[in-house]
Amino acid sequence: MTHNHYTPEALVALDANIEVAQKRHARAMYAMGSDESSHESWHDNPAFEQAKQDEDMARTHLANLRVLRRNAIVVKRDTASTVVEVGSTVRVLIDGEDEPMTIHMAGHFFGSRESEDGMFMMSTTSPIGKALMGKTEGEHITYTSGTDKALGATVLELVN
Repeated sequence: MTHNHYTPEALVALDANIEVAQKRHARAMYAMGSDESSHESWHDNPAFEQAKQDEDMARTHLANLRVLRRNAIVVKRDTASTVVEVGSTVRVLIDGEDEPMTIHMAGHFFGSRESEDGMFMMSTTSPIGKALMGKTEGEHITYTSGTDKALGATVLELVN
């Protein structure tokens, strides 16, 4: 069994994702039922087949999120630590950018989120998240974007 480490903020985001996924699954179930019942036979019915595929995908996504939640371990960052770890808030300057960005290393989840104060909640499994883990102030990192473009950034400061 794999345990995933989350900050309290990331766990709230995961719970919100589960709620959205539950609603999406309910809508897919409804669509599948309405497409099936609106025709005499579901055989060779493209609308029903699409609704069934949508429901399968929604159910699988919801199940995956529930596994993540069940195996979640909430961690609080050791504020005396001098390396980037789950729970760290770090200011980085992306190569070629003028303004630094603040990133909260939130743990294992899907994607990233920007908060109202401009801080990014970043997954430790994202390319930049993986590159930042274990780094200290002043270190330069390189990582590959989703488009296989090599990028770099400098760790300016561990905020907490």
